Amino acid sequence: MTNKTAWVLGATGLVGTQLVKELSNSKIYSGIHLLTRSEMKITDAKCIGHVVDFNNLSKYSDLFKVSDVFICLGTTIKKAKSKEAFRKVDYDYVIEAAKMAKTANVEK
Repeated sequence: MTNKTAWVLGATGLVGTQLVKELSNSKIYSGIHLLTRSEMKITDAKCIGHVVDFNNLSKYSDLFKVSDVFICLGTTIKKAKSKEAFRKVDYDYVIEAAKMAKTANVEK
């Protein structure tokens, strides 16, 4: 196992859930930070849950001290209920997270 750490945005969705399983089974990561809107049941000792307000993601810049960032965020227009809300999840949050990762000098 290495000392690499990962950060996963969108860990509760279809893709994010599968990614977390893969990362947990990997010997590459010693820690996996899961940023979610609500509390989630975590059974893997490598995983650390963080409930965040995605509208104020910059408040959590200290959480970006990781090796790699994975963004698995997405919604449907049906769930979002408006084009504006859909864009916020599928675009605005993703761009903000990417900027924060770049500022924190995340490797990948």
